[in-house]
Amino acid sequence: MKKRLYVLLGIIAAISFAIGVFIFVFNDQFIYKRSLEGQWKLARVLVDGKRAPGIDQESDIDIVYYWNEQSVIFQPESIHGYDGCNNYRGDLKLGPKGRLDISRIESSLKGCPEGYQKISDYSRVLVTKYDSSQFIQDLLFVDRVEIRNNNLVLIDDGPPIKELFFERED
Repeated sequence: MKKRLYVLLGIIAAISFAIGVFIFVFNDQFIYKRSLEGQWKLARVLVDGKRAPGIDQESDIDIVYYWNEQSVIFQPESIHGYDGCNNYRGDLKLGPKGRLDISRIESSLKGCPEGYQKISDYSRVLVTKYDSSQFIQDLLFVDRVEIRNNNLVLIDDGPPIKELFFERED
């Protein structure tokens, strides 16, 4: 009787282990979640497939990711939006094959002077480059985020098509 019980428990354990391995191996979200965590620095900027002039590689845009409630949140806010009166952060949801879809926009300042669009009018995240806390240049609006050859690529579908390539720093 004990032998049958042990055999039955062994079969149940083996099936549970096999199901766990299957879910781990084939769960894209888990795999890409792990591949996105960490710190990234700007490697190059392409405009319509050609390297963009005047973008200083030494002036990095650092992005630190952490995983929280099905969202990948960019910190510090070097990826953020600016609408003339409010800075805001976009929470980017992890989608299939490492794509990130913008799911929520949050304002960091309340209120907006008359004549400006409200935060809710925006559905994309603006990437802005800063130097010594000074606003320099809007690089792109993020339409898509992809992983290519271990680089994180932020894409603005344009025109012109702009791509920011980030490489791992950690």
